[in-house]
Amino acid sequence: MTSVAIITGASGGLGAALASKLLRDGWTVVASVRNPEKAKHLLELPHARESLIVVHSNVVNDADRKHLIEVANKKGHLTLLINNAGTALGDALESQSMEDIRTVFEVNLLSAIELTKLCLPQLRHHSGHVINISSVVGTVPMPYLGAYSASKHALNAFTIALSLEMQDSPIHFILAECGPLSSRLCSDAIVETSEPEYAETQSSMKKGVARIGDTYAVPVEKAAVLILNGLQSTKPLQRIIIGRWAKAILLLSKFIPSGLFQMLLARHYRVYLSRKNH
Repeated sequence: MTSVAIITGASGGLGAALASKLLRDGWTVVASVRNPEKAKHLLELPHARESLIVVHSNVVNDADRKHLIEVANKKGHLTLLINNAGTALGDALESQSMEDIRTVFEVNLLSAIELTKLCLPQLRHHSGHVINISSVVGTVPMPYLGAYSASKHALNAFTIALSLEMQDSPIHFILAECGPLSSRLCSDAIVETSEPEYAETQSSMKKGVARIGDTYAVPVEKAAVLILNGLQSTKPLQRIIIGRWAKAILLLSKFIPSGLFQMLLARHYRVYLSRKNH
C-alpha cells in the first residue's frame, strides 16, 4: 500500500514546502490546515490531484487529530508524521495574556505530543518517522518570544526523551531546529506594544528579528529538502540544524558565558537591554 504522511500546519511556509517535496517524492500527503481558503494553492502542486488530501482541522482539537489519522488510514500506511503547526504570538511576558501563552503551548507542544501518541502504534508497525519542527530559540531564548521559546524548548525535550524511551522500536525521530526561514514567523509575530516599559526595546527587537531574517533566512524549499533528507537516516534520533546562522548561534552559546552571550546577541539584534533605575 501507499506510504502516507500527515503534515500539520501545511497551508503555507515550511509546511507547504514539505508537502510539495513529499508529493514529488511519491508520497500521499494528508495536509492539515486551519484555514482552507489559505490552502487552495496546495491543490495546484504537482501530483496534488492524485496524492494530496487537504483536511480542514485544528490540531488543538482531539476529534480533529483523530480524524486526520482516520483519513490517513483510508489512503494507505501511515509512515510519517510531521508536527509542523506553530504559532509565536510574540509579546512581553509580563503583559502577555495567559490565554495567549496557553495557545502557544497548545499549538506548539501539547497538540504535537497528543498527535504523536495517537500515531505511535501505526508508526511502530510500519517502521515510520516522526519529524518535530522546532527552532533555535528553543535552545537560545529570545526576548519578546518567551512563550514561543519555552514551548520549543519543551518540544525538544519531549522529542529527545521519547526517542530514548523508544530506542528499541523501529520508529525514527527527527528534531529539526530551524533558524530564520523565509516564512518570517517570528518577526511577524512580535507585536508593537503601547506599554512604555517595553515599547522601545520590543519595537527594536521586532525590527532586529526582521533584519536578521532578511540577511540569513533559509528558503523554506531548501529547509524542506534538508529536513526530509533525514528520512534516509537509520539513527533513533537525528537533530538537524537549519541554516548557518542557527549553527553559529548554537555553537557560540556553548562556549561563551551566558551573560556575555546574551549581551552580544542583543547587540547583534541592535537591541540594548538594560536594567533601569526607578
